[in-house]
Amino acid sequence: MLPARFRSRIHRIAADRKSGAIELALAVVEAFEGLSNSRPLPEKKEMMAAVKFLSNSQPSMVPIRNSAEMCARILAGGGESAFRLRLLWTLVESSRERVAMNSQAIFGKNAAVLTLSRSSTVLPALQVAARSGMLGKLFIMESRPRLEGRTTAKMVAEMGVECTLVADAMGPSLVEDVDLAVVGADAILKDGGVVNKVGTYPLALACTDNGKPLCVLAESIKLDRRFSSTTWPGSEERDEFELLPRPPRGLRALNRYFDLTPPANVSCVVHEDGISRQGWAKTMGKILDRLMDESA
Repeated sequence: MLPARFRSRIHRIAADRKSGAIELALAVVEAFEGLSNSRPLPEKKEMMAAVKFLSNSQPSMVPIRNSAEMCARILAGGGESAFRLRLLWTLVESSRERVAMNSQAIFGKNAAVLTLSRSSTVLPALQVAARSGMLGKLFIMESRPRLEGRTTAKMVAEMGVECTLVADAMGPSLVEDVDLAVVGADAILKDGGVVNKVGTYPLALACTDNGKPLCVLAESIKLDRRFSSTTWPGSEERDEFELLPRPPRGLRALNRYFDLTPPANVSCVVHEDGISRQGWAKTMGKILDRLMDESA
């Protein structure tokens, strides 16, 4: 039977609606690190049940699934599993740093940028750009219903960057006033489609219409080899009361956290190995395979 402490940790991850995809992936690895100290180790079928639970808890956030599968494979393989799990944690964490550094090539000097929500991948990139004088102005969509954009706005404003918070519906109309839009991703599909916080797709359409680049920052652990843009099952529905706390009789709210942006509306994807303007899913697949080999 899985230890109670481990079960408690994965239930917290499953219920977390504030942390970014990479933050949750790191939390998954830490949970399995704790499990590696259990004696005897749980059976493989028990660990796979935990993987399934985590995958189903937040299906659009693919790093949760990918990291859990890698962790279960490491533990099932025996040997120095604690060391290899810590190595996996380090590799995932460093991938975010590498994306942040590679992303500096997309900014011009004193760039005006539009983004949305709170991405634990985008924020470090903005911090580096701000320190080097490449980020001059930031517009950020607040990202209903949990308003993660407000957190990003406060953090960027503290860097001394001119920052303006706007309603989600206003974001696309501001594209003509910026140099580029920069967003994160919760999943990159096998044909290059991007699953991200709802509002990304209309922002991408506005960028296409205005001839402005939409740049996606994503680590390879976000690659979802199961689905393409045509087979993705769609975003899971969340609590409708987040949108409508006291609905009158006969009225309900549709609350989906994520939408899908087709690859045709994405200008480039910044990943650990650089910037891809086409074929990024294939490139990220090679990086993901390397990550799996390095941590095996």
